[in-house]
Amino acid sequence: MKKMKNPLAVLLALALALGVLTACAGKPVSAGDAGTTAAPETTAAPEAEAPAMVKTGLYIGTDLSGSKSATAEEEGQAKYDVTVVAVTVRDDGVIESCVIDSIPATVKFSTAGVITSDLTADVPTKNELGEAYGMKAYAGSKYEWNEQVAALAAYAVGKTVDELKNGAVDETGHAADADLASTASIYLGGYVAGIEAAVNNAQHLGAQSGDKLVLATVNSLGGSKDATAEKAGTAQLDAYITAVTMQGDVISSCYIDSVQAKVAFDAAGAVTTDLTAPVQTKNALGDNYGMKAYGGAKYAVNGVPDIGADTMITKCKDASYSGWDKVDPGEVVWTDGHIGVYIGNGLAVECTPRWKNCVQITAVGNIGSKAGYNTRTWKKHGSLPYVTYDSTVTAPVQPETVKPEPVTSVKATGIAKSFNKSVAGKYTVTATSLNVRDAAGVGNKVLVAIPKGTVVQNYGYYTVVDGVKWLYVQFTYKRVTYTGFCSSAYLKK
Repeated sequence: MKKMKNPLAVLLALALALGVLTACAGKPVSAGDAGTTAAPETTAAPEAEAPAMVKTGLYIGTDLSGSKSATAEEEGQAKYDVTVVAVTVRDDGVIESCVIDSIPATVKFSTAGVITSDLTADVPTKNELGEAYGMKAYAGSKYEWNEQVAALAAYAVGKTVDELKNGAVDETGHAADADLASTASIYLGGYVAGIEAAVNNAQHLGAQSGDKLVLATVNSLGGSKDATAEKAGTAQLDAYITAVTMQGDVISSCYIDSVQAKVAFDAAGAVTTDLTAPVQTKNALGDNYGMKAYGGAKYAVNGVPDIGADTMITKCKDASYSGWDKVDPGEVVWTDGHIGVYIGNGLAVECTPRWKNCVQITAVGNIGSKAGYNTRTWKKHGSLPYVTYDSTVTAPVQPETVKPEPVTSVKATGIAKSFNKSVAGKYTVTATSLNVRDAAGVGNKVLVAIPKGTVVQNYGYYTVVDGVKWLYVQFTYKRVTYTGFCSSAYLKK
């Protein structure tokens, strides 16, 4: 099986595909192309004024401060909070569009330096999580995180950075504007700074006034490794981030960057990374990222032709209708008039108006559908001749395994009414069988009964009914994740 020399090759393939994808709709890639047949001479109508050009900007900020070493009482964790902001901005500094998102990810490890998290699990953004992020459920907020940052993004439109900074937040970093404060109760200071940085990073890449701004991420924890006596372990988040603007189904600008955030820990589970040091993106690192020095990257940048999907697949010498179980990240996937890039784990990135009219990640139907993704079945896949693949590495044959059934979730409709940080922690069921209820109180619906010894997690939220404290807990039992209320009388911390 082929293996790409570096994950950045996948990003190169994505960038290449974004240029090719514009041809999927049969429209010219270059605005300077002219037709070959002249129209009959007529009296020309007055030309409409062309839309103004705008700049496209992207900001990525990574916070590792929530990371901590493992102890006898608690696992260690590498905790990532990656803020991502995309903007389009006019030459006079006025923000025309803004999208804000964040990547929350955690890798846990033991006092033996062994990673205990599932590194194959999806890493969704907070916008993708929506209500599942839990701000309303656990923090008692009226609006979820994605709704609050969307309100800030909307507030930024039509303003310069100075106008935004002077009106959006107060000295505490919370909303100062009354309308904004009616939706956004979270700390906004960091997101305002992110918008400013995105504006400062903005470049003229081809976007015009009125183009739709889209922000997409592909995230992975797969580069993480256990610690050994000889070598420190690494909890690693790779985030590939793209901001594009769309004119209908045609990409008018594309801004790509990536961050590789690492937290090192030793064989005793102690964090050894300086968590206060800035985490730079690959664009910011430039040559210091070391791909040329250490990776020997070779990209046929010059001479990559401006061709459509149907021609591109003919350039792939190994293009095949079969072998979908062996397709590698970075290969193109093709069907009539349309092309995408395979990114691994049964997923491809493509630009299509079919579902959301944007660059989006979809499941490759030839491999199998995936929950939460739209599915497309392709005709061929093949290796791009413009990307250097390493064919000398043969992947080890893995024993056949049976994939477990996906975890489902059941969540109580009742809401916790009280919070006390000291209540938070892990609890063990002491009763032979304990009912987990839809709301606090014995008269409410039973969601499930859990046996003695089951461990549940509480985050400090509870409700008192008739003098009994009902804890709002979460746990997984028989591959179902439950969130509900249990009587504290039968729980031991």
